[in-house]
Amino acid sequence: MKKIIICLSVLLIIVVGCQKKEEKAMPTIKEEPEETYLFKDYYDLALEDVNKMTLEEKVGQLFIAKMVDSKAKQYVDNYHVGGFVLFNVDFRNKNKNQVINNIKRYQSYSSIPLMIAVDEEGGTVTRVSCYSNFHSKNIPSSQNLYQAGGLSLIEQVEKEKIQMLKELGINTNFAPVADVVTNSKAYMYKRSFGSDATKTSEYISRVVKIDVQEKLACSLKHFPGYGNNVDTHQGIAIDKRDYETFKNNDYLPFMAGINNDAPLVMMSHNIVTSIDDKLPASLSFNVHQELRDKLNFTGLIITDDLTMSAITKYVDPSKRSILAYTSGNDLIITGDINTDYTNLLQAFQNNSLDVKELDQRVQKILAFKYAYGIKKEV
Repeated sequence: MKKIIICLSVLLIIVVGCQKKEEKAMPTIKEEPEETYLFKDYYDLALEDVNKMTLEEKVGQLFIAKMVDSKAKQYVDNYHVGGFVLFNVDFRNKNKNQVINNIKRYQSYSSIPLMIAVDEEGGTVTRVSCYSNFHSKNIPSSQNLYQAGGLSLIEQVEKEKIQMLKELGINTNFAPVADVVTNSKAYMYKRSFGSDATKTSEYISRVVKIDVQEKLACSLKHFPGYGNNVDTHQGIAIDKRDYETFKNNDYLPFMAGINNDAPLVMMSHNIVTSIDDKLPASLSFNVHQELRDKLNFTGLIITDDLTMSAITKYVDPSKRSILAYTSGNDLIITGDINTDYTNLLQAFQNNSLDVKELDQRVQKILAFKYAYGIKKEV
C-alpha cells in the first residue's frame, strides 16, 4: 500500500509538472478589470465593430506593414492591415500636397481607418523633418534640445513636430525614446535623452502629456530598456544586467509615460537574461508580463519590426508572428506582411489559437483608434 501511495504521488508530480510546462508554452493574456482599460470609454463601440468583422479582418488589424506605395492597396485588400509605417523614401523628393494625397489614398483603400506611423524621434532618426519641404531644419535630438533650451524648448519643438505630422495625415509617432543609456559610444546613446533615469523620466512625462493632449499617438520605446546594447538591426543583442537595474533605473521613464497615459509601448529585440534568457523581449511572455503586471500598462504593446536581424537570425520566419502574438503583443510591425500575416491567420484557422482572445485584442485596437480620432464615431 505504501508503495502504491508513493507511485501515485510521483505520477501526480509528473502530471502537474507537464501541465505547468504546457501552460508556459501557450500562455494566455489575463483580462484586466474593465475600469483599468486605457481606452475604456470606447470599448462598447469597438465591440460592435468586432462583431461585424471576418477572421481575416481581425488578424489584419494586428499588423502595421512597412509601406510599399505600389503595394499599399494589395496589402489592404489581401491582408486587411491595421496600418502602415512610413520611412524616408515616402517623403524624399515629395512636397506636402503629394504626401497628404498619398496618405489620403492609403486611407481610401481601407474600410477601417489606418494607423499611419513614422519614427520621428529627432536627431539621427527623422523620417520627415530631414527634408526642407516639411520642416525648416532637421528636428534635433532630445539631448541637443535640452542643452540648448531645457525642457521648455523640448515642449515647444514637440508641438511643432505634432503639427507637422498631423497636417500630413500621420496619426502615430514611434517616439519618444525612453531608454536610459550610460555609454556615450553605445548604439542607442544619441537617440536617448541620456544616462540619468530621473531626468529622462521628466522628459518623457512632458512629451507624452503634449502628445496625449494633441491626440497624436505616441509610443514609448524600447521596453524593458535598451541600455548600452548593440544594434538589433544587425543581429542579436544579449543584455546581462541584473533585474534590480531594470526595476530601479530603466523602468522609471516607462512608468512616467504610462502614468501620463501613453497609448503605446514598443518592445526591444534584446534578450534580457534577468527576465527571460531564451527569447528576445519582443517575443517573451515574461517580459510582456513585466509591463502588464509590474508597470500596470493597459494600452497597446507593439513589436519592433519582426524583419530586423535580431529576430530573423533567431526565430524561424514561420513562427515569429505567432510568437509575437502569444507573448502578448497587440500590434506587430513587419516588413514581410505576406509571411507574418499568413502564418498567424493559419494558426487561428486550425484552432491553435483562441479567437475569443483575438476579439479582445482587436477590440482594444479599435478602441484606441476611436480614442485618438483615427476612427470616427458614426
